[in-house]
Amino acid sequence: MNHGDIVTGLVWPQGRARNQPHQRTEARFDTSLGMAIKHLLGELRRLGARYITISTELEGYEKDGRWRPYAHAREPDDPGVAVYFDWDGEQMCLSCDRWLKVKDNIRSIGKTIEAMRGIERWGSSETMKRAFVGFRHALPAAGEDWRSVLGLRNQVTFDEVRRRHRELALGAHPDHGGNQHEMVRLNQALEAAKGELDP
Repeated sequence: MNHGDIVTGLVWPQGRARNQPHQRTEARFDTSLGMAIKHLLGELRRLGARYITISTELEGYEKDGRWRPYAHAREPDDPGVAVYFDWDGEQMCLSCDRWLKVKDNIRSIGKTIEAMRGIERWGSSETMKRAFVGFRHALPAAGEDWRSVLGLRNQVTFDEVRRRHRELALGAHPDHGGNQHEMVRLNQALEAAKGELDP
């Protein structure tokens, strides 16, 4: 089961506008960083999201396979947060940098997902799917070409790409001893191939 990775080093989705420092304000959320993360991951799990990656400038470390902030970590200059995940076969990204603190931007994304889940609970799942279309966005693979990620030659069909992706995903999937970063990388390569080959 995917519990979500938190990575230090903000990867903001390309093409999404940023708030300037003077536009950010203090939030009114009454939450701690730990509670904000717990709420966000809970909402994503209830949504059915998979391969969750929370990207932020907040410094931390991994212990027992779980990310923790440094005890005396200062608030980073850039409090933005981007959350990448797979939902219903699509790669999505929700991002927020409206608030002055990372924990509040995480909480804001969690509350957004909670509200969107309400749409489904209230009987309009098609509306929720349409609302999520604007959040489609794969985690960038740092300039990697999808062919090299998948180990394929230049002239391939999308069916060949899909078969190769499935083969590699068997070993990379977190549920089968792989790791989430490799799975996200493979999924991003598949999306890039889909965009180029137009299946």
